[in-house]
Amino acid sequence: EFATVSFIPLITVVLALITEKHNLFYINPKLVQVGPFLLIEKDWGWWFYIHVIYSYILNFTGTIHLFDALRKKESVFKKQILLWLSAISLPWIANIAYVLGMDSFMRLDFTNTAFAFSSLIFSYAVFKYGLFDLVPTARDLVIDSMANGLLVLDEKIRIVFANPAAAEMLKN
Repeated sequence: EFATVSFIPLITVVLALITEKHNLFYINPKLVQVGPFLLIEKDWGWWFYIHVIYSYILNFTGTIHLFDALRKKESVFKKQILLWLSAISLPWIANIAYVLGMDSFMRLDFTNTAFAFSSLIFSYAVFKYGLFDLVPTARDLVIDSMANGLLVLDEKIRIVFANPAAAEMLKN
């Protein structure tokens, strides 16, 4: 699965490194002085758009999974997930602003800077909340693999969670 997901990014890196031989990623890159900044001015080849669309699809899919986890998880994990969502939003915003405005108002690409700030948020989440702690994963694995049924009820005696064994019993 990792190899499948990594195929297009790997091709993208190779094409970006040897762009002068084929112009599939960048077309006519050149350095331009704009005020105090030295910018790369370029046109995008067709592979750039494949890369952007593919990257946005993967990022969007991950974001949807985080929103789904935010909706499903107990309140103890919600702060962790909210930190993840805030961290991933920074590069999204910076990159979309750059791609949409690269020929006008947004000639500087702040995506790398946004990734740096998001890595600070990820680091904070790791140290503050033990984001990569195995307890949530282990708990899910144990409860899902239990042979005994487990139901969690709310204050109105409604089922809010049923492990697979309990769900099977309720079907019968």
